Formats: sequence, structure tokens, C-alpha cells
Amino acid sequence: MAFANADEWAGEGELKFKKMLLVQLSNRCKLFESISTDTWNKIIRNHRTGNQAREIGLTSDIVSEIEDNRLSFPNIGVWALEARNERTHGNDMDIFVETATGQFLWWALQAKVLNLDGTYHDIATLRSGREYQWTKLNRLSAASGCVVRYLLYNGLADYLFNGKDICSRKFDEDQFGCSLVKTNDIERLALAGPVSFHSFHPKLAQPWRIITCCLFNPNKEEATYYSSAQIREAVGLYPYSIGNKATLDLPSVDTKLNDFSVNAINDFSVSAERKPAYRIVIRSTTSLNQTN
Repeated sequence: MAFANADEWAGEGELKFKKMLLVQLSNRCKLFESISTDTWNKIIRNHRTGNQAREIGLTSDIVSEIEDNRLSFPNIGVWALEARNERTHGNDMDIFVETATGQFLWWALQAKVLNLDGTYHDIATLRSGREYQWTKLNRLSAASGCVVRYLLYNGLADYLFNGKDICSRKFDEDQFGCSLVKTNDIERLALAGPVSFHSFHPKLAQPWRIITCCLFNPNKEEATYYSSAQIREAVGLYPYSIGNKATLDLPSVDTKLNDFSVNAINDFSVSAERKPAYRIVIRSTTSLNQTN
């Protein structure tokens, strides 16, 4: 973008700063921070008593916390493959985050939990004897333009950290309770041998709050925006709606944001042989005209 003069450039910078500040103060940002802290403490507590925290249970707990948040703020909807009392499998999720009215980024996340021995088990296991999980995720990303990450559930009692995330916000170690790692980093290190918490943290991991706390740059990631209509089709195949069923009925602008069909998200997922247990839609303040 070109600016006519320095004042115009400064005005644009100030606007971006104000928008960033609103995002970081939003309820959805605080929610993701709270989930990370809870996960960090929960895993430490389990490991202290010799219990192994399970991916399925942690994912279910996270979804429950998101559902509880929805009771106060109607900007979040959750769709599931199974009813609440039938959740016996599934540790991956799609999160569709609205960045502007009717404009969504698709995050495809594959969860792994830190084990008692400090490593991530089965992270380099061939799926169905044919391919690694990261291969499926990379294939999905290449075709759809979604953002793919491993979502690592962590908790380490003797680990202390203070740093900054990609949007220059300070955070402590408990924000690594839910951390994001790129698939190429997972692949590179996991194929070389067992991988531990320290293999990825802090240099290769970001707290998962960046999904809702940062102004994500899709151009840098070569990501694709999706429309409300495409998101509605994506969650329409999921039989159980948990939370605000009207999330996608709220005002939106169904501008054509890509060249894909309205059913593209489902088509890409089938091609990648990926069927996440949950699909979560998070609307923005622009859509709701209230703090989110």
C-alpha cells in the first residue's frame, strides 16, 4: 500500500495499533490465554501424581471451556461429530476466526500431549501404515490455503520462561500450555528421533493465543480467506451444535473471497482424509458490534 505523505502513513500505523490493542483486549483473546493456563496447570498436576493426561480428555475440556464462555458472549459456536456424552475419540479441530466481517481464516490443528517422560509419543507414527500426520496436514494446506499447526498440550513444573509472541506481547511459561508448532519443524525433528518439550520450546513454538490475540498476516503465510457461506457449509455436516447455533446467522458479508466452491472446506478435508472432531467458529467485534 502506498501513502501520500508521512501523516497518512502515521495515521495508518495508529489505526493498526488501535485495532491490535482491541484484539488483544478482547474476550476471545483472554479466553485462549485462560485455556492455556488451565491446560498447563492440569498437565503438571496429572504428571505430579503419576497420571498421564490424555489428548481426547484435554481437547474435550478445552471445548467445554469455550462453551462456557459462549454463555456470556454469543460470538462463538462449536460443532461436533459426537454428542457430549459420546465423546470417545478425536483430538483435532478446525478453528475459523473472523478477521473482518464475513472474512475467516481457517486453522487446522492436530493435537499432541506431553507425556510423563517429557516427550511426545507417536508423533512420527505412520497413519494407516501409509503416511505421517504432517503429510496430510501439508496436503490440506497446499490445496486449501488453510493454516496448519500441531497443537501441543504441555505442562512442565520446573520450566520458567518469559518472552514475546509474534505480535510482541509478553507471556510466561503457562501460555505454552497450548502451543503451536509448524509441521515442517515437527517433521524435521521427529524423524531424527524422540522429541521433547525442549525440542520445540521456546524457539519453534508460539502460544496458541496468537490465533485470537494477533492480527494475522495471511499474505505472509500464503493463507486463504473464507466466506461466511463456506463456513456455514463446513459446519453443516456436523450433527451436534454446541453453543450458539445462531453464530453464523449474525450479519455478515458473503463476498467471494476465493475461487473455491461453497463446499470447498469439506471437499479439501475429504481429499486430505481428515475429519476433525470439532469445528469452532469465532466471530469478531465487527460482526457483533460489542466486545468479544
